[in-house]
Amino acid sequence: MDQTETMEHRQYSDADFSGGDLTGGIYIKCTFRACDFQDCILEGCRFTDWVFHLCEFGGSIFRRCEMTNCTFRLCSFFSAEFRDCKLLGSSFSECSTIGLLLQGGNWSYTVLRFIDFSKGDLSGINFQGADLTGCDFTSANLSGCSLRQAVVHQAVFRKADLRGAD
Repeated sequence: MDQTETMEHRQYSDADFSGGDLTGGIYIKCTFRACDFQDCILEGCRFTDWVFHLCEFGGSIFRRCEMTNCTFRLCSFFSAEFRDCKLLGSSFSECSTIGLLLQGGNWSYTVLRFIDFSKGDLSGINFQGADLTGCDFTSANLSGCSLRQAVVHQAVFRKADLRGAD
């Protein structure tokens, strides 16, 4: 995938994009199955209606990306980072998120069920309307977060810092 390109309606299976640098591209309605995105840098990209199934994102860094209505199913985000990203209406289903780092951004109306955010610094993130069912926020920093209309059924907030959160 070239930088600053527009990609639409493509399907990939078992492709290797590891170590790639995707900057400023626009990507619409693409499907990726069992693809390797490990150690990728994704900056300022816009993704709309993407489907990722069984993909590896270990060590990848997402900066100021916009991911609208994207689906991540059975993906691995080992030590991946999302910095100041917007993930409006996206869904993470049965994903491995060990070491996942979220820093700032807008995660409104995103499905993040049963993700372990324990001890994480999630300060200032907008989780408005997000589905946080069963998430573990034990000892997490949620100061300044918006949790308005978020679904927090069975979520654990033991020793979480909720100062300034709404």
